[in-house]
Amino acid sequence: MEKESGEVAERQRALGEQLSVYRKLAGLTQAQLAKRLYCDRTTLAHVERGQRSRDEAFWRAADDALAAAGQLLAAYRTLESVKCQVEHAARIAELERHQRKIAQWGSGAGRVGADREPNAAPAAGPATALGPAFGAAADAARVPDLSAVTSTQVDEMVDHLREQWHLLVKTDNLFGPRYALTSVQSHLAMIGDLLAVTRDRARREVARVAAQYAESAAWLHEDAGDLERAVYWTNRALEWAHEADDRVMIAWTLFRRSQQAASSGDAGQTIGLVQAAQRDEPALTGPMRAALAQQEAHGYALDGDARSALRKLDSALAWAATDNDGDARGGHGSFCTESYLELQRASCWLTLKQPKRAVEVFDRTLPTLPSVYRRDRGVALSRFAAAYVAIDEVERAASVAREALGIARSAGSARTEREIQIVGQRLQNHRLIEEVAHLLDDLAPTGAP
Repeated sequence: MEKESGEVAERQRALGEQLSVYRKLAGLTQAQLAKRLYCDRTTLAHVERGQRSRDEAFWRAADDALAAAGQLLAAYRTLESVKCQVEHAARIAELERHQRKIAQWGSGAGRVGADREPNAAPAAGPATALGPAFGAAADAARVPDLSAVTSTQVDEMVDHLREQWHLLVKTDNLFGPRYALTSVQSHLAMIGDLLAVTRDRARREVARVAAQYAESAAWLHEDAGDLERAVYWTNRALEWAHEADDRVMIAWTLFRRSQQAASSGDAGQTIGLVQAAQRDEPALTGPMRAALAQQEAHGYALDGDARSALRKLDSALAWAATDNDGDARGGHGSFCTESYLELQRASCWLTLKQPKRAVEVFDRTLPTLPSVYRRDRGVALSRFAAAYVAIDEVERAASVAREALGIARSAGSARTEREIQIVGQRLQNHRLIEEVAHLLDDLAPTGAP
């Protein structure tokens, strides 16, 4: 891992040196270039020395300002790819370490819970608890028999599973469902084993964490393009949240069902479900209130009610989260930062058929999105491209769509790729434009002419 981290540092230094060379070839001082890139000279100096990283918007602007013909942007993207590989390797190593820890916990027979004999016969197998949506993947991930664990060990396991959940959330934000879904399924299999042998207070605690993982599974299936399984796991999350009497999780699963309704264009159900989630609003955190408010805004946008949509988005900003780590340690809705909410405003403008306003908001907000929210960047870029198509800026639309496509495919986000396919369909008549032709070639099925 030290060798891999060293590779990142070396590539970052090389990129800084490349920037310095292009700047000198253009006859510019650091202060002059910094002014063109809307940063200060000290920041630019740090970048040239490889001591500081900047986002894609910076390198795109630098490429344009220095007439680098895409070389700086390409080097930046290579650097980001290496960073992702290193980060992914670290996450996998961490997950494997925790998997080994769980596998060390007991074996034998018995149910765990208040007022239960520890050696009573075990309940029905965990496949019953998990339901049919798993199949062979869950069976293959089965851990050793957990039926002899004590109540204290169950508490330790639940704490461990919650900690792992934060790692999985960050994995999803960085890499998307392709890397996170397998781990979530594996952890749900473990939780199924615990549900089969726990009762009373212990079972309620396991059900609480089961709801958390099931909701994550629902989201990952949705992003991967499998809405049927997404709905299945959302319903399982709702069942387990009710069993655990977790009012906050019940509200969150209603929010998720509202998102699924919005995906199918049902404005009435979108608004109705999120308003149901808001009935317990006094018990909810600020970021969760922000998430619910912006979701209601999407419902109003689907209904063509711009005034109500904008009012809800403005109210959401008052509750905005400040999480830039992408691991949801701030609780439900911790992704609802000011940047995220402004990107939702842009999406609402697009739904309301006002693409110029959408372009303005996307343009000023995307550079402020923390780099950890890579998957969200792909979603926003796909909608940014759609907005450019709507105002007939086809070359820019194709360029942004290609950037979004790279993120979507590396993350396994079928949902985002579908949106980019729609952009491609709308650009078919502009194939003679080079950037459009490149996009259409990228979108063509393997082996297509």
